[in-house]
Amino acid sequence: MYILSKAIYYKYNKKNTAVTIKYNINNPSKPTGVNIKGKLTKAQYYSYSKYIIKYIDKYNKAPNSVKTK
Repeated sequence: MYILSKAIYYKYNKKNTAVTIKYNINNPSKPTGVNIKGKLTKAQYYSYSKYIIKYIDKYNKAPNSVKTK
């Protein structure tokens, strides 16, 4: 999740640097959510990847969920 989010973030910002792997990231404590049908824009992908990166950097674990409209 972290590597994918970083790749999306870098691509959106036209960065051409290597993605640094972050080890020992914990699983979410109480994952929730449902599958949804729909389409996401590039801006939404970017926004969600930015949120995931910040969350993992701060808490060293994956978020339980990501909200969308």
